[in-house]
Amino acid sequence: MTREKKTSDNPTFLKEEKLLSSNKENTRTRSGKKAKTPAVIPPQIAIFREITGRYPQKECWDLVVKTIGQATVEELRPYWTAWRSKDFRPTNLAWLTEWFAKRQIPSISGSVKGKPEANDPTRIQSNYEKFMKLTEKKK
Repeated sequence: MTREKKTSDNPTFLKEEKLLSSNKENTRTRSGKKAKTPAVIPPQIAIFREITGRYPQKECWDLVVKTIGQATVEELRPYWTAWRSKDFRPTNLAWLTEWFAKRQIPSISGSVKGKPEANDPTRIQSNYEKFMKLTEKKK
């Protein structure tokens, strides 16, 4: 049985060498750790990233893909802009799953969480009453 020479003259060897080197590049980094294989990014995720400047959490990709569907950047951008203008967290997907899904941006005036605004007279009065009750108990 004769062994093939492992030289650059042997075309079979060159093909095998090229395959092995390309496989090594895809599976290992310079530090020897496994390299991540590039995932196929759905177009809806690319649209999400174009609008928000970041990727959604990996666990939410299916939800984002389903919610965006065939929508365009122009359709989604007003919801994101309104969301951020109200200083809501960029990681919260309610702008997409609630606002865009209903195709309605709710008008939120005053405090977001149902609390009165800081300069609201009823809030000032209630804080004063709480303060008076606390000081009376200490006497």
